[in-house]
Amino acid sequence: MNLPSDHPEFALPVQTLAKLKPARDLYYLLRSIPDLAKFRVAFLFIKAWASSRGIYGARFGLLSGIHITVLLVPICKQLATNPTAVSTTDILTTFFSHYADFEWETHVVLDPFYHKELRYHRTSREPFCLLGWHAPALNTAMAASTSTVKSIAAKFSKANSLLSQPGATWGAIIGPVGTAASGVRDFLQNFKNYLRIDARFWGSSPSNGRKFLSWLESRCVAVLADMTRKAPSLLPRLWPGRFIDRSNTDTVTGSEYQCFYLIGLAWNSEDGDRAKDDAKATKLVIDGLLNDFENRIRSDAKYYDADSCWMAASVVNTSDIASAVLDPGYLDDADAAFDDFEEDDVDSSSDEADEDEEPALDSSDDKAGSSHAKSRRAATRHVKLNVPTSVKPEDMGRFRPASNVLNRLRWDRALDADDFIVGFEDRFAGPQEKALAQWKTEQTDEEFIPQHRILYFKRRSDDRVVWERKTRIDRIFGSGVVAADGAVE
Repeated sequence: MNLPSDHPEFALPVQTLAKLKPARDLYYLLRSIPDLAKFRVAFLFIKAWASSRGIYGARFGLLSGIHITVLLVPICKQLATNPTAVSTTDILTTFFSHYADFEWETHVVLDPFYHKELRYHRTSREPFCLLGWHAPALNTAMAASTSTVKSIAAKFSKANSLLSQPGATWGAIIGPVGTAASGVRDFLQNFKNYLRIDARFWGSSPSNGRKFLSWLESRCVAVLADMTRKAPSLLPRLWPGRFIDRSNTDTVTGSEYQCFYLIGLAWNSEDGDRAKDDAKATKLVIDGLLNDFENRIRSDAKYYDADSCWMAASVVNTSDIASAVLDPGYLDDADAAFDDFEEDDVDSSSDEADEDEEPALDSSDDKAGSSHAKSRRAATRHVKLNVPTSVKPEDMGRFRPASNVLNRLRWDRALDADDFIVGFEDRFAGPQEKALAQWKTEQTDEEFIPQHRILYFKRRSDDRVVWERKTRIDRIFGSGVVAADGAVE
């Protein structure tokens, strides 16, 4: 850990470096943060503030623990250079004052005491640029959208404005401790229209039900991105939590679980007057956008099963959500702790597990920790989430991951790499295709796409699918449900 980042010992595969990155970052922070006690207090306050104001939730493209750390560390280090003593109050007031006027669209947040000669190329798909410390993936906020960045910026400005008022108290900034009541109340009253995404579950598999909800939540970012692109006159605001109807709070422990997510819709102040004159056209755009979103969700057989779950999206008025309250069982302790330092791309853990690229660590400590976490979840679970469990047939061997197929197609001289196409899932546009020759594997490349998003490989000459994750077809190695093609055996 004491070796410099460019030491030959770190000339490792990208996947290995990605797994080492959190530990390397943490080790560096523990050694470099001037006053850990003050840092922890400031961190916890900012987290509580972000939670109460509805801007905390990595899977929704909002803040998480790693983002707050990236934002806070430069402030602490810069203040430590002052000759006078610095209090936690000084850290917090400087924090809100600095980021209240920050130019998020053009500026980058980084630790200048670590990145002294960094040349980072920011792409158009990075509205929020919060750089971590070690390679390979520097930007920790890749899931953010333009609308979520605007929501975060507005909350920073409001907090700084409150701090500037005479007699300001920390209680006024953070709101009721341990709740998000005031923030939710404001959210439910500040918009005339909302986009409502309903979800229902019934069956016998709580774990897979939670997976579906987590996946559905991560897809909400795509809705925000589509609205920003197709309906720029609207400024959407998503609340990072599950809502239920107040009338159903006594029956959520039954055999069916119902919840919904809300996105507030407001006219963009920059061109709102012009857009209001064409409100009908905007409504048509939103209707089409929601229809596409529903089709994408319902067509994903991995997470969506019409026999045990249901979802729908619609535009509603304020009166239609008068009985909305936050689900008290939204996050248990284990989930909340995990979300603290959850990197963006929240669905990658489950997808990468399918590829089975590396064996799982099977130590007794890991098993004990896993059992303890499961017992905590069972003790705090309020809802029975029912989605059927998928079981791998016994006659199927180890299905070769996309990385193996990618390397074989590129380096096997018996194959023509130019004759193959990669099908992948784009976070915002859905299923897309790209020529194998144009596929980038370096995470620092602006066109890099994670390999767990690969859906299939197809031969261009005869339009034949040679590998597909969903159907477990593998005609390259023969590891799936069909034998390998004779030409590549």
